[in-house]
Amino acid sequence: MIQQDHLQVFDLTLKTQSPLFVGSGRKIGKREYIYSPNQGCVKILNMELFFDYMLRHDLVRQFEKFMLSSNSSLLDFWTRDCHLAEDWLEHPKLMGDKPLIQYRLAVTEDVAGYNGTKEIHQFQRDAYGRAYIPGSSLKGALRTAWLVHLLLHETPVSDKKRTLEAFEVNHDYVFPEGSYANKLRSGAAADDILDSIFRGVQVSDSAPIDNDKLILTGRTLISPLSAARVEDFDGDAKDLPLYQECVRPGETIRFRLTLDQSILNRHIHPITKDALLEAIAEFSSFYQDTFLSHFPQGHPVANIPDTPHLILGGGTGFFSKTVGYPYLKDDYAAALKWTQRILQTQHGRHQADISLGVSPHRARYITYAGKRYPAGFCEVNIL
Repeated sequence: MIQQDHLQVFDLTLKTQSPLFVGSGRKIGKREYIYSPNQGCVKILNMELFFDYMLRHDLVRQFEKFMLSSNSSLLDFWTRDCHLAEDWLEHPKLMGDKPLIQYRLAVTEDVAGYNGTKEIHQFQRDAYGRAYIPGSSLKGALRTAWLVHLLLHETPVSDKKRTLEAFEVNHDYVFPEGSYANKLRSGAAADDILDSIFRGVQVSDSAPIDNDKLILTGRTLISPLSAARVEDFDGDAKDLPLYQECVRPGETIRFRLTLDQSILNRHIHPITKDALLEAIAEFSSFYQDTFLSHFPQGHPVANIPDTPHLILGGGTGFFSKTVGYPYLKDDYAAALKWTQRILQTQHGRHQADISLGVSPHRARYITYAGKRYPAGFCEVNIL
């Protein structure tokens, strides 16, 4: 830790305990990458350079024909129609000083039946094409953990049940998180973010993540154990029709965390390094006890080390990013009902959640090294 006047600067590291996906929102179509079964990888094209190559070598007509076909793969087009070797795509002098391939990702045996026909959801990348995690993503996860910690230690308040009545009137109603975070000034409005304690927490973007630390994975929806006793509910595991770029388990990702004591010490519950670590531990236990315990454990589900985890990124679900359950911790049925109504209103297909006893009623798992992992589990260290 470095002390700079009222600023405390820490090195924060995440060690992935399960595959981690932080998406950019970009989807790579099946005609924008090459699946190489011989090399066991996918190769992501620089499409701008690829189109330039087509123009320079009078291959536009062949490429248009390929795009209109339904059976050919991009590798077939390159080797059969263009009469070029696969390795030529990665030649460093093919287009000036740049290859047509931006990067490659390993395709392991866990991605069963991979055939290059699904789109790939890309990891967050910077202007240089390097994978990274935005500081805002980590700060959001820390914020949720800290709020859960406050709510779990709060004295029960009977009138919280009015939130369900408020939802009946306004389906956009959410729990008043600002009443806990926006408290720097006594009497300030709960919706005034200028009074948020999190103004005093700054998180840098992560250091770049090398592509050899990424893997290509699928995503599987798993039903709760209670599915077996609910009639007319399809409890089979469902593989989603997509692939995603994930940081594989066992990798370390580095950030810089800055705590501004001139702001944080004005809150009745100041945020400190130790307070954050305690909050992460409580959030991790609450998430696993209240949500993940409803789903199958043991083989083929991976045994994640029993240490505090921050649960981060895509596929971790509604539960990891909201505070309805800890807010109504003394009335699980009310929390379940509120969550079910929110999800049913926004997405539909959540009618069975009450009968199943958990909402959302599916958890997203990722298969790696023959085991199924819940998404986004990261061990946190702050030094």
